[in-house]
Amino acid sequence: MEADSESSKIEKLREWSKKNKVFFETFLALLLALAAIYISVLQYNISNKQAEVAEKQLDVTSKQTAMIDVQTQLFNKQLSMMERQEKFDYAVRLQLMNQHVTHNPQQLPEAVFTYKATLQNKGLKPVEISRIDFACGKLFDLRKSEIKTQIVRRFLKPDDSGLDLRFEISGKEILEIERKHGINQCAIYMVIKYKNALGTEIEREI
Repeated sequence: MEADSESSKIEKLREWSKKNKVFFETFLALLLALAAIYISVLQYNISNKQAEVAEKQLDVTSKQTAMIDVQTQLFNKQLSMMERQEKFDYAVRLQLMNQHVTHNPQQLPEAVFTYKATLQNKGLKPVEISRIDFACGKLFDLRKSEIKTQIVRRFLKPDDSGLDLRFEISGKEILEIERKHGINQCAIYMVIKYKNALGTEIEREI
């Protein structure tokens, strides 16, 4: 009897399931649809968050770019100030004082010519002199002149009395230079190499 009763319950349950099959399928479809909607909403929120993060990163990048621009402007202003100081306040002002050329009473080619001068720093900052060369030949034309190095590396301060320079050349050498370079008269001048306030090496003929 108990077995028949149990079988009867199972059979009723099967019949109930068959009758409600459409309901269960509809309910399951509804659950799947709700799950799909939930996932779509979640993905939409994630996309919005990602967009917000990207916008914030773009804002940070823009601010960093603006900071770089400001730093570049500051650097350019500092460089401009340094260049202004180099041109005016800290400009190198080397000046030759007490220049004169003497020679012994003998005639060429036995004569000996002596050039003397004092190089002074009239600027506000010490000057690093790389070298001082004496040139003899066509004035301010190194291609038609002979060079003799006088000074190599020297600091000249503004309060120094100056750098005494002396250069001697024989008449025989002068005639040889005139013949070699095809010139009628030799001039004696100096070529000074020094560093300005920006550290750039300058070559100047005086």
